[in-house]
Amino acid sequence: SLTDMDPDKMRITGLGSAPLHDLSDLVQLGLKDGSTLTLSEVGAAPPLAAAPTAVAQGGIAAAAAAPPGGSISLDDLSKALSAAKNPHEAQRQKGIEDMQRRVTGAMEHVLHYERADMQAQALAKIPVDTIKQRARENPAGHGERDALARALMWWFKHEHFQWVNNAPCEH
Repeated sequence: SLTDMDPDKMRITGLGSAPLHDLSDLVQLGLKDGSTLTLSEVGAAPPLAAAPTAVAQGGIAAAAAAPPGGSISLDDLSKALSAAKNPHEAQRQKGIEDMQRRVTGAMEHVLHYERADMQAQALAKIPVDTIKQRARENPAGHGERDALARALMWWFKHEHFQWVNNAPCEH
């Protein structure tokens, strides 16, 4: 857990004298910029200044989580409470976040191929005129674009790379 506290014994205070509950409307209770909420364990001594707290900033919780005894954002506190209630939901959410990171990374990687300098660098190594000539000479009845793709593939497989089963090794 983010707090090392038993989720069933967590108590959040800081907006009035009553503890907050799962369905508490923080805005209606008066949460404003600079409000401090304190997380403590039911039955524990009153929280000290070093107890885990969350401070609202600009209507959005602070972004950094901290270990027990330090500050924790309202968002991370909410996630911790939700995870304690429904561990499967936390796993699902983590899976969604991981997938979003992978998709974003893949999209950024693909965009490198759109860069004009990278395309120019690739075209400098490819004998474009020779490939176009071969495509015109061997259309194979599939259209100009397919003939060009076939000619490029043939050049790549037979002239650009050398295919080997066992790479030569002196050792």
